[in-house]
Amino acid sequence: MLLNPSLEIGDFSSGGFEDEACSGPRMGEAYSELMSRMKEIETVGQIQGLLGWDQEVMMPPKAAPLRAEQLAWLSTTSHSMMVDEKMGEVLAAAEAEGSDDEVAAGNLRLIRDAYDKAT
Repeated sequence: MLLNPSLEIGDFSSGGFEDEACSGPRMGEAYSELMSRMKEIETVGQIQGLLGWDQEVMMPPKAAPLRAEQLAWLSTTSHSMMVDEKMGEVLAAAEAEGSDDEVAAGNLRLIRDAYDKAT
C-alpha cells in the first residue's frame, strides 16, 4: 500500500516501514507513529493473505469453518485498527507536520484515502 521504491511489497526483512520512516529527510514523531501503526495493519493483511493461500492450496476441506472464523477475526481486527480514533488523530498530526519528501507525502495521501474509505 505504501510507497518506497527500495522495498518490495511485503519486504519487512530490512525493517520495512520503520526504516522508511527514519531514512531520508527527518520525519516527525507523528509520521513515525503512523508508519508503525500501518506496519501492524499491513502485517495483519499479510497473515490474511497467507491463510487465504493456504486455504486454496493445502488446507483440508473440513478445516473451512475454522479458517473462516480466523479470516473473519483478522479482517475485523485490521478494520478496527484502521478506524481507531487514535489512528485518525495520528494521521491528522502527520499531515500537519508536512514533508518535502515525496515518498512520505505519497504515503500520507494513500493512508488518508484508505482511512477515509474505512471510516
